[in-house]
Amino acid sequence: MKARSRQAPARAALSRSLPPAPVSVDGATPDAAAPWEHWLDHLPERQRLDLMCAKQPSAPPPDAFSGGPLTLLVQALLAGRTTGLPVAPARALPLPIAPPLSSRTLQSPDIFLWNRAPNQDVSGPTADVIKHAVRLGWRVLLLAASPASLDRLLTSQSGDATFLAVRFCGGGERASSGPLKRFSLDEQRSALNGRLLSRVLQARAERDVRRARLQAETKTWEALTATIRDIDTLDARERELAQRLGQLAEEVRREADALTDDESAATGPFASDFAIMAKAYRGRLEACERTLLPLGGRRDANSQAMADVDGEQSRVAPLMAPYLAGKWWTISYWKIRLSGEVREHARSVGERQQLIREEQNRIATAIVNAEAEREAVLTAREAEIQKRVAAEVDRRRAEIEQQIPLVRVRRDELIAAWRHTVGQLPQPDTRPAEPTTAALDCAYHCWLKDAQADISSDGKDPDPQDVAADFLERMPRLAPVLVGTTLALARHADFAAAADGPFDLVILDDADRLAESELLAILAKAPRGLAIGSSASGSSAFAKLWRLLQRSEPASTYQWSRLNDGYLCTLRPLTAADQRFVETERLADFPEIELRIFSAPKSPPRLAQVVFPASLSAVQAKTFIYRELEEAAVDRVERPKKFLDTAERFTIAWECPETHSQETVDLEPGLREAICVKDGQITTCHIEFDKSAGWDQAKIHDWLRRHIPMLDAPRAADLTHER
Repeated sequence: MKARSRQAPARAALSRSLPPAPVSVDGATPDAAAPWEHWLDHLPERQRLDLMCAKQPSAPPPDAFSGGPLTLLVQALLAGRTTGLPVAPARALPLPIAPPLSSRTLQSPDIFLWNRAPNQDVSGPTADVIKHAVRLGWRVLLLAASPASLDRLLTSQSGDATFLAVRFCGGGERASSGPLKRFSLDEQRSALNGRLLSRVLQARAERDVRRARLQAETKTWEALTATIRDIDTLDARERELAQRLGQLAEEVRREADALTDDESAATGPFASDFAIMAKAYRGRLEACERTLLPLGGRRDANSQAMADVDGEQSRVAPLMAPYLAGKWWTISYWKIRLSGEVREHARSVGERQQLIREEQNRIATAIVNAEAEREAVLTAREAEIQKRVAAEVDRRRAEIEQQIPLVRVRRDELIAAWRHTVGQLPQPDTRPAEPTTAALDCAYHCWLKDAQADISSDGKDPDPQDVAADFLERMPRLAPVLVGTTLALARHADFAAAADGPFDLVILDDADRLAESELLAILAKAPRGLAIGSSASGSSAFAKLWRLLQRSEPASTYQWSRLNDGYLCTLRPLTAADQRFVETERLADFPEIELRIFSAPKSPPRLAQVVFPASLSAVQAKTFIYRELEEAAVDRVERPKKFLDTAERFTIAWECPETHSQETVDLEPGLREAICVKDGQITTCHIEFDKSAGWDQAKIHDWLRRHIPMLDAPRAADLTHER
């Protein structure tokens, strides 16, 4: 048997989602100025100048947090549909200066209901809601079926100069008088007409001063740009000089090598002197070559002659061998002895060999001396080159080292000039933080964003009389609050035209007296609505809405703790006095799980606690709650959270310090809850919705409505006991 949640209400499908960043609200201080002048004085300068110079203000951007039209929501509720509504994340508005009722009302992302007793005066709370909505920059439309409640509210605010409203009267309504007189459109136009022209002229003078100042600031930015350009040039020059210092020796050596090979390319003092030196050494080397060249020829000729003589010697030597050996008993000996011609030829060959050898020695000595002289010339030339290169490197290094301080001094002068020019900008928040192109561009675009409208203006403003008349004509469309009866809205053409503009909040009193079609038509004028009515137990559309939205009992607040080595899930905190009304049941198919049900007299039974045995893990306990109670047992819905949208999944995340010990609970296909378990506490870290499993934002919001009741913000307040 499944244990169904006994506290589950008929939850109307209202938008539930994560709140964005807080919105600050500053209160206005009343003064002695007329209401419209007070309103103009508290507008931002740009908006005030645009209004006073007859420039139609741009329409407010669409509310990024509003979902579908409010009428679709109400229509769905009245039709009994509770899922699949076109809703989106709600914008929660922390209002520290607002009363609790006003704060709860304005935090509603779409509709809020007040149930009052018949003839109960709720003008005070209604005025609080209007004031704080206006301080948030909202426009408010206040309607009622009868003029009495409207007149009571306006009478209570007649002495507040900050409460700027326009009251329209329909057919059959008496003209406003007494304290209500100042809220009529004719009276406000009459009171403002006498001083509006002077305000227009003053606004035009302010705009002219601003234009002149912006023109001067434009020249300042141009000067800053030129200075930054010069600073960048000097920085590049200093980097270039530093790079040359490191490459100076190689640079001069390359020039010297080129001049050594071709002195005709010489330019400059160093190159000219070096070319003369290279030319002198080239002449000496050429003289050495002229000496070596004939010696080489003579050496070659002598070598050839020696080869010829050696050939003759090889032919004569065998014949002379017996004679020279003294072999007198041989015929060969006596032939040589008796023939003087052979001996003479052998002697001649030997003498020629000796002469050739002597000549070869003389030539070799001459060649060695010539080559030594050439090497000496080359060594001297290289030494001279090294000397001249070192001297030139030192000279150029000295020149560069003299330039670098000059570049730095000039850069310091430019930075000083830049700082002086920056000081001429009147707004410190638009001044560049440092003398760099990136900082200048960032600061300039911030300045340009605010100044572009005046810089691009051609200065042709309309006639002040036309401006005043146009402003008076547009007053109903500019007023923060429009007030009137539903009858006046139907019969007063000016009221209907003014009420056709964009509103952020519509307040409808006597909502119980309107038919469903009238209620939907009025709620269609704004993305948020406050409906005030009585007879919540009746059959009107308001009564039906009240029964759908009124939460008679608090939603579950899941808290986890340890109990006898198992887990205790508390849905409703129990006091000592409540214990006597607690009944215990066990599941038929899982008797180890104990249900504790709070059954107080005259109240419906409600599941208060679930006790899990030690045999079930935290993941199994969470899975049981989700499966049996059809609610995600999230314990952290009131803590800071965020909504992440990536390509793979949507994630609802809470701050979680124990990410290293996370466990995962698979709730549905593509839906996972990550939890941390520490000291018996089960804490939700985040919930993931995989897009591949079909989860989109509409499906997620519908799931949140059905499974996390704590996210359902209250939409109704009963004022019958607040007399």
